[in-house]
Amino acid sequence: MQNIDEFNRLTLEILGRLYEEFPNEIFISVNEFYEDSQATSHLDTFAGTIEFLRREGYLIYESGTDEGVMFSGMQLTMRGLSLLERVPDSVSDGKSVGKKITDLVRSGMKTVGKEAITETVKMLFSAS
Repeated sequence: MQNIDEFNRLTLEILGRLYEEFPNEIFISVNEFYEDSQATSHLDTFAGTIEFLRREGYLIYESGTDEGVMFSGMQLTMRGLSLLERVPDSVSDGKSVGKKITDLVRSGMKTVGKEAITETVKMLFSAS
């Protein structure tokens, strides 16, 4: 279950950052998401999350290191932007999925409960 929890957290942080920076291309490194001592042990999950989001059509990137430590030229695709711009029927405050994600990320992912992260990811992908 730990990989799923990390995937959920990384998905929100990565898509949230891409949404805030859109349409600009960005550079992302594993060190932005983990302390140096933890980065190596989470490298597979970090790179796997980015590759999953790329294969599903939510983001693109120009290049990445073979080890998956960093990715440059990363940007939301139209599919990714459309997903984040949607306002699900279940949302009463009228905020888009992207706005909810950026609010959650800004509040500090370490203070947000696992359940809130999981529910937000479910809302994200149920909108697609």
